[in-house]
Amino acid sequence: MTDEELMRALQAGDRAALAPLVRRYHRPLMAYYYRLSGDYHLSQDLAQECFFRLVMRARHYRYPEPLRPWLYRMATNIWRDHVKSAPYRHGRAALPLETAGTTAAPEPPLEEVVIRKVLAQDALAALRRLPAPYAEVLALRFGQDLTVPEIAAVLDLPEGTIKSRIFYGLRRLRALMDKEVPHHDQQAGVTRG
Repeated sequence: MTDEELMRALQAGDRAALAPLVRRYHRPLMAYYYRLSGDYHLSQDLAQECFFRLVMRARHYRYPEPLRPWLYRMATNIWRDHVKSAPYRHGRAALPLETAGTTAAPEPPLEEVVIRKVLAQDALAALRRLPAPYAEVLALRFGQDLTVPEIAAVLDLPEGTIKSRIFYGLRRLRALMDKEVPHHDQQAGVTRG
């Protein structure tokens, strides 16, 4: 069954339709929240809250509207509510989120793996310091692989605004990373001019 058919079944009272949706979206939602928060346990809590709201608000879903943007709109609103809440604090220790569905490939050299992980951690840390409008759009586009039209539907914004936020968000992200991760030639004592 498609996501949309499962939602229709859930609307009709078939609670068994929830299990396939949880299987399909649990890890992607966890990854989305982890990219925004850097906190594995918080990501679990927020993903659980998202599925709870999915059930509670199923009647608001309009078949045959694509489920993915509708679900991520809800997930983004949950994130925004969390950020506005008083107990929200930055700087918690983050546990790594395991990747799912990776295919077997030859392993790269260890130093390449370490460099990639460090750069990925730096990128995630920089993403978390961006203003929310940029961080949300970049996390949805590159972390969750949503299209510009899907992101526009999630955030209820024009596609042009989404494209602009992606462009300027990437520019800000690059600037943050350049500030924190010195270029190799700068480390070697070579100045750029």
